Amino acid sequence: MEISLQLQDAKPSTKIWRYMDLTKFLDLILNKVIYLRRIDKFEDPYEGYISKAYKADLENQYGSIQKEFNLAEEAKERLRSTHLYGLELLPMYAYASCWYLGDVESAAMWKLYGDNKNCVAICSTIYDLQVALGESDDDQGIMHLQKIRYVNEASVVDAKNYLKPMFEKRMSFSHESEFRALYLLRKGLVNLNRPSHFPQLKKEDVNNEDGLTLSVDVLKLINKIYISPTADQHFHSIVERILELAGLRGLESIQSELYKLK
Repeated sequence: MEISLQLQDAKPSTKIWRYMDLTKFLDLILNKVIYLRRIDKFEDPYEGYISKAYKADLENQYGSIQKEFNLAEEAKERLRSTHLYGLELLPMYAYASCWYLGDVESAAMWKLYGDNKNCVAICSTIYDLQVALGESDDDQGIMHLQKIRYVNEASVVDAKNYLKPMFEKRMSFSHESEFRALYLLRKGLVNLNRPSHFPQLKKEDVNNEDGLTLSVDVLKLINKIYISPTADQHFHSIVERILELAGLRGLESIQSELYKLK
């Protein structure tokens, strides 16, 4: 699989965490796949949203192109609107696995993403996620690994970067400290570059699956498994038994001591 990694101010060794209930954990461990959700199906309707500022910058970019190539206003507008519509379609071709980026476990994430007290968090690193995903033989898209940038109306935009809207979220979500694995189907990029005289695909005609799975080497992906600090007493032994049945005894699982006095 082709992978693009943007570290920004992170390091390959930076820890990332994925909090999940038992069902999702079983899917990962037993089926050895990682699930990615189509981002326009997320709860937040602003996922991949093209803001007014982004549209204004796109207008400026095409204004420069118009001057450079002496385009008629009609031709410039046709190109701009085609590009904009392609951008609006991209979230329907983009699938994400969302991770918490931080050196230590997060009490907020336990509460947010553990549907009940019997849940787990898998701990990995940016490097290990890249390695585990890179071994997939899926070539329908490109995997982009990058931190989410939290923005407001005053944040700088760059319409030259078509990925940017899918790696930006509102400041209200900054507590998630998200590192995102975004799998973008190549056929979605065609909509950005489609000649303006071709008929454009309508949004209602896009029939991509709501989610997809990618095979991963679980032993390479997971460094350690943390059991919820509020889990039932017997839950840790259940997790260990699952690992044994899956032939993954080498994976370490520990009980979180987040609420334990030391």
